[in-house]
Amino acid sequence: MTPMQRFGGFFVMGVDTTVGWPSKERVVEFGGQQITLRPESDEHAPTLVVRLGATLDELAARKLLQEFMSALAWIRGGRLVETFSVPITGCPIFIGKGRGRMIDDSPIEHLPSPSDPNARLALALYREASAVNVIPYQFLGYYKIINILCDSGSAQKAWIATAIAQIGDADAIRRRDQIAQAHGDVAEYLYTSGRCAVAHAFQQPVVNPDDPEDVRRLGADLPLIKVLAKYALEHEFGVKSFRTILREHLF
Repeated sequence: MTPMQRFGGFFVMGVDTTVGWPSKERVVEFGGQQITLRPESDEHAPTLVVRLGATLDELAARKLLQEFMSALAWIRGGRLVETFSVPITGCPIFIGKGRGRMIDDSPIEHLPSPSDPNARLALALYREASAVNVIPYQFLGYYKIINILCDSGSAQKAWIATAIAQIGDADAIRRRDQIAQAHGDVAEYLYTSGRCAVAHAFQQPVVNPDDPEDVRRLGADLPLIKVLAKYALEHEFGVKSFRTILREHLF
């Protein structure tokens, strides 16, 4: 046990986010701990604070807050990334701010906390993909969620071919149909011209980050691969979206 665990301390994490953030301090129960969301001010960034103790050291605190951010990014939608974090004795410090953001004082609820490690990994990858500001790696980030389910290219393409017939998002359907018209096999296109073209550079096709046409094409593919990632999270890993929760509870 560290001195900070024994005598008391906090783990403080500043965040950069497009997710709505409360305008007043709010305490949320997550993972058996109380996490405080502190509001943004003119000088200070939105911040997460958790108390260190006998069952929560610095490493566990960081993991807890990262998993909380993944759950919140999934249920609220948007980008949510750590900017700076520090363990501290005494009172939790404030962390300098970045850009401004939307205020959201609605209840923070329905946060998923799956016991399945693969489901937690999928949530983490979804948040990471949402936070990336480089389109090719954003595409690859969403695709990696499918990779959790299927280790081979043939299995990934088979899963995509089945799932792609089930999606209902208008933008994703529009892009699916455009790809089918131009390339025929949508699953093969997403695997070869998307996943492999971003991840590898030793074979064709390859995505050149200096080629605006490559970036434009993958940008057009993003709504489709993102919807497929969300479909995998809901239907393969059992992590319900906020839209599904609202529909099932008739809110």
